[in-house]
Amino acid sequence: GALPEGTWITRAPGFKRKMALMAKVQDEVGHAQLLYSAAETLGKPREKMIEDLISGKSKYSNVFNYPAETWA
Repeated sequence: GALPEGTWITRAPGFKRKMALMAKVQDEVGHAQLLYSAAETLGKPREKMIEDLISGKSKYSNVFNYPAETWA
């Protein structure tokens, strides 16, 4: 997921790896955009979904966001 991998952007061991990681994080964020678009077809606006997530009304699924403890 974008959240755990994004924390490594500033600590990537070189410029090429930093650029590759930024592209991967951007790709993951794109997947989230697609999922929100699909969810909106069920009748709830994206802004409301995000609002509910921030307020704790909706549960955050941690399926893909396991901590990245090391670069490797």
